[in-house]
Amino acid sequence: MKNKTKICVIICFSIISVSIPMGLQSQNPDHFLIIKPELINDVLSNPGMGFMTFQRFNGDDLNAGPGWTEGFPIDYRDFNGNLTNKDYPATTIAYWRIYWKFMEPEKGIYRFDMLDKALAIARSRGQTLLLRIAPYGTQSNNDVPDWYRKW
Repeated sequence: MKNKTKICVIICFSIISVSIPMGLQSQNPDHFLIIKPELINDVLSNPGMGFMTFQRFNGDDLNAGPGWTEGFPIDYRDFNGNLTNKDYPATTIAYWRIYWKFMEPEKGIYRFDMLDKALAIARSRGQTLLLRIAPYGTQSNNDVPDWYRKW
């Protein structure tokens, strides 16, 4: 038992004696780089995190009234060149939900044109497209594709 203890102490001492000089070398202040960001009084636009537009792109107006456009084909609005969002900050993500029935209206026929256009608009407005294809909603106009029901 005493021999095992001695061996453990020797191994631990060896590891520590080798590690300490390595740690001291890594503390060399010549390798430090201090970065001090500029202070701002605005919302920090954090790429890929935080706020995002929902069912619209930067610069689009909010929907009129209480209705949702969630899940339905993308409503491309006329763009006047102003990326300002009313009542919320500019975002780096455009989040869209589209029901499956609009993405694959016929079996094996996909609406890649809608995706390509959404990607292009998001890019032109400084956003990344976050797309959710929902399988179905709760009413007949947002149910699974008609071809799937018949299949």
